Amino acid sequence: MSAVLREEFGNPSSVHHFGQRAKAALDEARSSMAALLGADPSEIVFTGSGTEGDNIAIRGVAEALEVSGRIRAKLHVSSDCPDTDFTVKLCDVYPHGKSMLVTDGIRRTSLRKSLEKREPMEPGKVYELEVDLWSTSLVFNKGHRIRVCVSSSNSPRFEPNPNTGEPHPAPRKTRVATNNLHVSNKYPSHILLPLYTGPDAGRGNLSEKPDRD
Repeated sequence: MSAVLREEFGNPSSVHHFGQRAKAALDEARSSMAALLGADPSEIVFTGSGTEGDNIAIRGVAEALEVSGRIRAKLHVSSDCPDTDFTVKLCDVYPHGKSMLVTDGIRRTSLRKSLEKREPMEPGKVYELEVDLWSTSLVFNKGHRIRVCVSSSNSPRFEPNPNTGEPHPAPRKTRVATNNLHVSNKYPSHILLPLYTGPDAGRGNLSEKPDRD
């Protein structure tokens, strides 16, 4: 199955095409985002449910889980443009629903192999793309959920991609990109979380103070 992101320069919007069960889980996650801090309707959102079943996302945290080290997402993507961007955010969702950004990253598809040489994409062809979210050290407390958000723009934090494939695009010369995120056995898009499992794992952030916001 795949999800479709339709990105216009500086103003992305998205339409999703999933299987029925996956789409229902995604719609539920997206509707809950509307009231959360940092919610963005242009993102594809995967959120742990804390239950077994047909959720396409990472399950909720049954016990405190420590993540320490470099975070990377490996995506399988395609586009109808020669160049575009993919962004990934890792968030910590509190039991009362507040979503806090942990770390994020972006990757330009034309620079997927090297930062020195551009390689345009072929329309419709699926590519593996690694997005570096840099490093963190955080305990996801019991009852929290892990959220992963995928989009094709994160402006103004990162400069929007005009999607034309030109190394130095002319001002106001842009294209609308229809980008696909593929999630299947053949195209296993996923995020890699370095888990710390030492004797003191999960003890760094077990107590929570009431939210004053």
